[in-house]
Amino acid sequence: MRNVYRINRTCLRICETMAIRSAKIGFEVCGLLVAKHSEIELIPVRNSARKMGSFEMWGHWQQISLRAANCSASRVVGSYHSHPWAGPEPGDSDIAGMTKKGSLMLIISVLPLECKLWRIEGTKITPQILIASHKPHNPRSCPHGQPGFLTSLLLFHP
Repeated sequence: MRNVYRINRTCLRICETMAIRSAKIGFEVCGLLVAKHSEIELIPVRNSARKMGSFEMWGHWQQISLRAANCSASRVVGSYHSHPWAGPEPGDSDIAGMTKKGSLMLIISVLPLECKLWRIEGTKITPQILIASHKPHNPRSCPHGQPGFLTSLLLFHP
């Protein structure tokens, strides 16, 4: 079943920009999708993967990110990550890494620059409808607007 999800356009654009920058050095960006009111927000989490072109989110970094964004873990509905060299379709390792049945996965492809939202249930992958909203950007509701937040999480790879 396809559902419609709204994401703040400004947060999405900032995340795309960080994906492009990280792709230049071979790394992926990643984070959590958090349900807030009628929208899904992108909460960046430090990529702990040591291997280029992959991502890994340690629970410690997830908790720090959720606290910084003033969100609770109970509102997490999925994750997002970038693909520096591939399209926005989930790969085998992406699907295998999903721990919660029915989770959402947003993939930001750098080449070409494109985003797709998926619902993953076991091995069943269903595309979802993603709407980038024009709601005015509120730095307090989107951690991407907080000075240094993205830089501290995304630019310091292990």
